[in-house]
Amino acid sequence: MENLDYLDAKSQSKQNKNLDVLPVFFTDEELDTLSKKSISIVGTNGKTSTANHIFQYLQDIDVNPCRFTSPHLIKVNERIQSNNGFIWDRDIDKYLNEIRKFEAKEKVVLGYFETLFLISCKYFLDMNLDIFIVEAGIGGRLDTTSIINSENVALTNIGYDHTEILGETLEKILIEKIKISNRVKNFFVGDVSTHRQYEKLIREELGLTDNNYFAPRSFYLKEVNEFSIDSNFLEANMELAFEVFHFLLIERSSEGYSLSDEQVEKHLARTDHELEDGRFDFIYLNGNKFKLVDGAHNSSAIYSLFNTLESALQQDLPRKIECIIGLKKGKDYKGIVDQLVTRDYLDISLIQDQTFTDQMDPEIIARYLKELGREIKYMSIEDFESYNNPSILLGSLYLVGEYKKYIKGVR
Repeated sequence: MENLDYLDAKSQSKQNKNLDVLPVFFTDEELDTLSKKSISIVGTNGKTSTANHIFQYLQDIDVNPCRFTSPHLIKVNERIQSNNGFIWDRDIDKYLNEIRKFEAKEKVVLGYFETLFLISCKYFLDMNLDIFIVEAGIGGRLDTTSIINSENVALTNIGYDHTEILGETLEKILIEKIKISNRVKNFFVGDVSTHRQYEKLIREELGLTDNNYFAPRSFYLKEVNEFSIDSNFLEANMELAFEVFHFLLIERSSEGYSLSDEQVEKHLARTDHELEDGRFDFIYLNGNKFKLVDGAHNSSAIYSLFNTLESALQQDLPRKIECIIGLKKGKDYKGIVDQLVTRDYLDISLIQDQTFTDQMDPEIIARYLKELGREIKYMSIEDFESYNNPSILLGSLYLVGEYKKYIKGVR
């Protein structure tokens, strides 16, 4: 279809600079509906996992959610999903007709992410769905998804990523994340360490002062004292998602939705990869033999991944694990490598150049590894797939996507 080719051409451009004009695509009534029925998910890590959990929980009680996530791994349709599955090509084509008319009328050229988000919003509205689960891009005040000003916002955690846009300190990054909406009524915090350290700042940014007793807003946080920054993201994302889900369930209790104790236990017993393949995935797992892919793309995500792995395997942790990394341009490669080299059981290799979109030149990473006295090896996706010993492929969701495409083509 011509329109799908038009969309694909947009993917070659990273421009998303039309925040002022994007709301004009909707009526005031539509924007109000999007605001009231959406839950915006922001944070440095775990946004997709949290969105996946909420989506699954709502489906299990026959609520009709719509989920917008990014990036996709294989097909763009993965970014927009309802109870009917991923959005169909014909629906994308239909909404692209509207987008192109809008661009001509407003004399603008929308970016790839902007276009897909407008499509997801229109899809949600036209399908008359119940809850719109929105994963922010880089997340925050300047994010495309901020145009709907969600009344419900969930913060997974904060860390150092996209600092050139969000700021150089955690405080600045946090403020940018909070400002994803200027209409927040319910704010959920996934990481208690973030809450403890920045509660005052969060309350100030939300307008929740000591004298503001009657503000129609709520600030939700975990009551788990032993929860710390060392906890793994998978458990934290699941707990945050259930917290949001439970709130939405109570809000909708008048409509007859309820959960039995058995259903609650079922939800809490889930694991991330049971909900959806993709971001963190054991391709093969049998005791201490495994093949794992993960889109972990910053030092805090890498730290959590290996803490989780070490905790899960304990005495069965292999003496050697092949770790193949590939990073997107602009990432903190030194921080990521520093996390990897502290683990003696990792044998680090670099994915070969031009494996995925926007890949950082592996020679940049190689030079730093040489400074640290490490040998340099290069491997391909095919090498990783054929490797029979414990192995991990990580560093970029785009790399994970290329691997998924490869195995889909050869298996």
